[in-house]
Amino acid sequence: MSTHTTELLLLPYACDACGEGFCERVSLMNLSLGLTEQGFCLACLSTEYGRTPEAMAAFCWDYVKARDCFLDPWQKVDASECPKLFSQSCFCQHSV
Repeated sequence: MSTHTTELLLLPYACDACGEGFCERVSLMNLSLGLTEQGFCLACLSTEYGRTPEAMAAFCWDYVKARDCFLDPWQKVDASECPKLFSQSCFCQHSV
């Protein structure tokens, strides 16, 4: 079984554009951008908004940390479940 397939089985979210698994914090990033019907991984969000993944995560984090309705759920997420941690390419590890 490929790593990609394993991620999809373990994570509740899969990108509607590419199928890549993503964590709950990236789901909150989607919501912060007003995306309620579809969910996208950070790479696809970045491409759509013309930013690097790191810049996209920072942009969303600025929004999230300024709003309790996003910040409270963000802080409750078990960030260790992020599929990008193993490759050290995770940009959703911000916390207050």
